[in-house]
Amino acid sequence: MNYARFENALDATAHLREMRKPKTRAQFLGKCADQLNIRVAKVAEIGVYRGCFSQELRGQFPEAELYLVDPWGHIPELMNLGGHMHRAGVTPEGNRRHWDIIRMEVKNKFHNDPSTHLIRKLSKDA
Repeated sequence: MNYARFENALDATAHLREMRKPKTRAQFLGKCADQLNIRVAKVAEIGVYRGCFSQELRGQFPEAELYLVDPWGHIPELMNLGGHMHRAGVTPEGNRRHWDIIRMEVKNKFHNDPSTHLIRKLSKDA
């Protein structure tokens, strides 16, 4: 590292500390596990939607069993609260197709990963 760009050793040390900070939530969880000396064997994500964070979790914890919980479907209680699909005038059949497509996207992201389990339920039922 070129320390000449820093005013003093404290500035260089602060810079190094900043560089070691986790950049994502998954990295933060990994750092916490490392600092606590915890071997992460199982990870659950509740509310997966399209699985972007799920992929980060898999990258951070490649040896862990990964449980992805999401209803990927119509939730009447949310629709009664004026959910975005309801406001957009989406029919129940169109809503089902929408969620089936999203669930299939997630399934495809993890199709070669036997340690990832998709659970299509509400979190309270999973």
